[in-house]
Amino acid sequence: MLTTLVLAAQARPLVPAGPPVPFPVLRAESWMGAADPFNVRNAKGKVVLVHFTPTFCCGYDHAAKLVRQALDRYGRKGLTAFGVFSGTLDGEQTRIWTDVQRHVPVNWPVMVDKDGATTKALFPTEGEVQYSFSFIDRKGSYRKFRFEKLDDVFPAIEKLLAERA
Repeated sequence: MLTTLVLAAQARPLVPAGPPVPFPVLRAESWMGAADPFNVRNAKGKVVLVHFTPTFCCGYDHAAKLVRQALDRYGRKGLTAFGVFSGTLDGEQTRIWTDVQRHVPVNWPVMVDKDGATTKALFPTEGEVQYSFSFIDRKGSYRKFRFEKLDDVFPAIEKLLAERA
């Protein structure tokens, strides 16, 4: 008798990086990307993918592609996005931003957090900005998860979209 062993891939559980908390007031220096700035009150009932682009990071292009993919996949189901660019938009950073726009047009709002106040409010523990993605849920609470890899953002989106407002 021949037996077949089938190994089922186990989905990793989503691990919250803390309890849901109120979303802080945004202190933007300026806005890039979409024509209108992000307003958390206008996002009530939606899931918001919040992505961070620190000035020391070279992954702008990858992050923008991932956000674009998430919006294409889940936008009609209630997902929206906004970005936080932490730091000064100097000549080199502006050049990189322009290059990203050529490959992945960023049509969601991205705030410039020059003094880092918003980033510090959302990530109060030094080194906590690990994977650059977090969320605002349908109720308006700020949510973070511990991801093993960036693609883990998709199961988190699905979980949050499934929750009721």
